Amino acid sequence: MMKTATKPAAAAALIPDGSTLLVGGFMGVGSPHRLIDAIVARGTCGLTLICNDAALPGVGVGKLISAKAVTHIIASHIGLNPEAQAQMVSGALKVDLVPQGTLVERIRAGGVGLGGILTKTGLGTLVEEGKQIVEVGEQVVHPVQPDEEDGAHRPGRQEVPRDVAIEPGDHLSDGPTGAR
Repeated sequence: MMKTATKPAAAAALIPDGSTLLVGGFMGVGSPHRLIDAIVARGTCGLTLICNDAALPGVGVGKLISAKAVTHIIASHIGLNPEAQAQMVSGALKVDLVPQGTLVERIRAGGVGLGGILTKTGLGTLVEEGKQIVEVGEQVVHPVQPDEEDGAHRPGRQEVPRDVAIEPGDHLSDGPTGAR
């Protein structure tokens, strides 16, 4: 059991270039600000971010985008960060926009070792193109669509694997009931 906290700079040193980071927070609220600052200060680059949104320039994960430390973002929304938009348009930032519910299920699938999920989201749209369509006969896919009728067609979505998950914290946990 860890008895001392790791300083942000030491934690950032454990994240190599090219890592995939799962980052908590919403528009910078609830993000691990000191660790993000340490990652930027260290100059880590080539990161893939899995997060809810691109925040704002200079806020939360927006700092990583402003520092051009991110080459790929998987998120539900980037619209309030003009730097993310500009990097996407220039080709410097690959952006995968994913509906929030689908993003959460893809993250969950990666966390429990599933290869992916099934969802009707995007079926019959451009999103469907190039994706494998799975027909579900009498089996119901509970984690994604528990109320769907049998026989529905669902486009498959790949899990979202990550190397590191970062979230803020202000004290250590003594176990599963302790604070994070």
